[in-house]
Amino acid sequence: MEGITTFDRASLKNVKTRVRTADGRQFFETRDTKGQPRAVSSPTFDGSMGFVPDLKPDLQVGEVLPGLYIGSQDAAADWSLLESRGVTHVVNAAASTVPNFHEDRGLTYMALELLDLPEFTLSRATIDTTCDFIEGALSSGRSVLVHCNAGVSRSCALVLAFLMLRRGASLGEALEKTRSARPSVRPNEGFLRQLAELEP
Repeated sequence: MEGITTFDRASLKNVKTRVRTADGRQFFETRDTKGQPRAVSSPTFDGSMGFVPDLKPDLQVGEVLPGLYIGSQDAAADWSLLESRGVTHVVNAAASTVPNFHEDRGLTYMALELLDLPEFTLSRATIDTTCDFIEGALSSGRSVLVHCNAGVSRSCALVLAFLMLRRGASLGEALEKTRSARPSVRPNEGFLRQLAELEP
């Protein structure tokens, strides 16, 4: 272990590293004498993305409570799926990137521009308005789909808030109930911290 801390940096061999960015560009870089990265080739693009795309539609819709569903944008776009569940109201938690697919068919939408970032603030006004929208639909015998892009974080945070504020669940109970309906849900850490503050 002592040898690791006493090695001579000048004796290290300089190597080229291939770097691939998230958008698929590639280039080679080395490090200068101060250890800072230095590109040694121009970025190229080989036509592939820097990630593996999931092209299979996610049509799994979880029924958290009678008439309260959670899912992805794929489910929100599938009219026959919505119709089979009797969905009349939709909370679109990703309205900045996902359209309200079926407004022309008479669905009632609540469009929210939430970002799936730990530092994004879920305002109490947004939470309360969303809970009112969901409660209004359920109390009149209607069904609601809450969705975002993947149906994992933003939509889950809103459903958890509803269960906590309108059904008296703790965060743990709400998460367990939502996961039993849609196992893939995973709200980001920032949303979980904010939801924990809703507990009495």
